[in-house]
Amino acid sequence: MKTILRKTSTFLAAMLLLGSCIKETEPTSVATPEQINKNSAALEATITGICSALHKNYFGYNANNNSAFPFDFGYEAMAQIRDLYCQDMPLIDAEGWDWFSPWSRNVAMGDGYLYGQLVWNYYWALLKTANDAISVIDENSATATQLHYLGIAKCFRALAYLDMGRMYEFKPNKYTSAPEVEGLTVQIVTPGMTEAEARDNPRVTKEKMCEFILDDLEDAVKFLDGYVPAARNFPTQSVAYGLMARTYLWLEKYPEAKQAAQDALDAGSYSVLTSAQWHDTATGFNNSSATGSWMWADMISSTDPTLVNDDGGASWMGWISNEQMFGYSGYAGGLRAADRSFYERISDTDFRKTSFLAPRGSALRGQTRFCASTDPDLIAILPDYSSVKFRPGQGNTTVPTVGGAVDFPLMRCEEMHFIIAECDARNGSATTLVNLVKTRDPNYTCTKTGDDLIEEVIFQKRVEFWGEGIVFFDFKRLNLSITRGYKGTNHLVDLSAFNTDGMAPWLNQCAVRTEHSQNPAFVNNPDPSGTVPFWKDPDAAGN
Repeated sequence: MKTILRKTSTFLAAMLLLGSCIKETEPTSVATPEQINKNSAALEATITGICSALHKNYFGYNANNNSAFPFDFGYEAMAQIRDLYCQDMPLIDAEGWDWFSPWSRNVAMGDGYLYGQLVWNYYWALLKTANDAISVIDENSATATQLHYLGIAKCFRALAYLDMGRMYEFKPNKYTSAPEVEGLTVQIVTPGMTEAEARDNPRVTKEKMCEFILDDLEDAVKFLDGYVPAARNFPTQSVAYGLMARTYLWLEKYPEAKQAAQDALDAGSYSVLTSAQWHDTATGFNNSSATGSWMWADMISSTDPTLVNDDGGASWMGWISNEQMFGYSGYAGGLRAADRSFYERISDTDFRKTSFLAPRGSALRGQTRFCASTDPDLIAILPDYSSVKFRPGQGNTTVPTVGGAVDFPLMRCEEMHFIIAECDARNGSATTLVNLVKTRDPNYTCTKTGDDLIEEVIFQKRVEFWGEGIVFFDFKRLNLSITRGYKGTNHLVDLSAFNTDGMAPWLNQCAVRTEHSQNPAFVNNPDPSGTVPFWKDPDAAGN
């Protein structure tokens, strides 16, 4: 096992002291427009570069020790942040090994800290790569291949703006108030924008942002007609429809969301994951070609810097898999587990439940499958509810360039089915939900109606997409309360055990301070740090 010498607590103290003195770096692109214009190979390289930019290490590596910030590994880090913001992935380590703890603890979330800078600058770097490609393709004179490239670039731009729009949109809540930015998302930057325009570019409303995104996606649907990608890291027409479904869901236009989700399914050939595929110890949630479920994937190669540098510590698999031995989960202590109340609500006959290690002494204990190379001593010390959903590549728990070389699901067909299920539930029908969940639990039934039925759809979606960064958007869209504090909780009391009344204020992500200094028209969200009190056990001494 890798020896990890750094402690989170020391790092966190440094970040808190740095505050607004942290120097920000301008996002860079994979290739400049001038390089792209020279030949078609450069354009193809730029499109491929957008795929690579998804899991790019943003801050780079320290030349002295070849290491990076352990939470700096691209889109997968963004997904983990979104899950840690919510309820179902508790902070487990009390000794300081979990470098993602600020997002769980709601500390240093304001505009002067590195944590917000990571999210903000990551997405703008991704957007710049998409804009660079879009800027040099003339739709009117483009070849069929170039139109495919344009459709791909527009899908990536839509993904980035859709994520950012939903994360930075300021929604009213009971803990922070900012009437001047209510309903605003982020600013829109397009190719050809002058510096003067960029420095006077205010945030736009959700409706304006969705109009922009849907325009891109209408183009993508048209340009990607008939396109067959070499691998699933390139978006297809089906993916463009899927992004439309997400957008309409955000707008709460449910008939349109249902239609777009159905169009996404019809434009591809998909099948929901089986129990065998879900629990495969070599390919489970790490190989897009091993299943007919995945619509779009990020592909992390064995030569990726997040694996080659720092022994794979700053990598997706190094954080999400408790079985691997080269990262921060497992032995190192940055464990990923399910919230206890969330776990207990899942039916024992639902095959998804054994993605988590059942409590000692329970009927399901021993039914969770581990990779053949997983250290038995590690299995013995893993806490109850620890996850094995995401398997190391090829089931290899020891070699980062093998175990960490995995695919990440950007979109699965099950998401489209859940969107349809929610839309049907809003019309009073549980049939779609029941048929879908029966593929996971043959004994599943649902007699709920009204708001209870909607809540059941979202709960089943939470079970389906634990760890994939999806349900953050549902928590925020539906103003759902977060409940981490209760008797027997496995969230850390006085560190991350918060209960909110309605939407948590930290779901309104803060931008960096220098955005306003460089673009005075930009008005930021308020700092949510410390605005929600910790849950207090009524039976504890002193309460």
